[in-house]
Amino acid sequence: MDDPEYQRAGALFDKRHMCVVDPLPKSLQAAFVEARKDTTVNHSMNGQRKFENNGSLKDYSIIENLYRIEVPTLVLNGRYDSMVDKTVKPFFWRIPQAKWVQFAESSHTAYVEEPDRFFEVVGRFLELTPI
Repeated sequence: MDDPEYQRAGALFDKRHMCVVDPLPKSLQAAFVEARKDTTVNHSMNGQRKFENNGSLKDYSIIENLYRIEVPTLVLNGRYDSMVDKTVKPFFWRIPQAKWVQFAESSHTAYVEEPDRFFEVVGRFLELTPI
């Protein structure tokens, strides 16, 4: 959508719920630039508008099949994440061996916002998870 107000709203949403680090790290800036070069897949799956999912995934849910995951699973989100607790809870409740960790100072990119804690949590999970 080219409307400047819509663009500002999208940028504010991203700043609050995708990455709270300011300025945005160069690696994420580069990733966003690359993603905007070809939006075919994203628009096909999610639709043309950021806040209105009308793409091919609009009615898709895996929630009813989560019980089939038979391996230890680490479920992560940030306190300010676009993946709010209400969205994450079914994954935690329905995956038999799920462990859920929320990052208190992060949005969607805890690996950038809280890298020390993120890599400690993931590393510990991997160390303690039998292969």
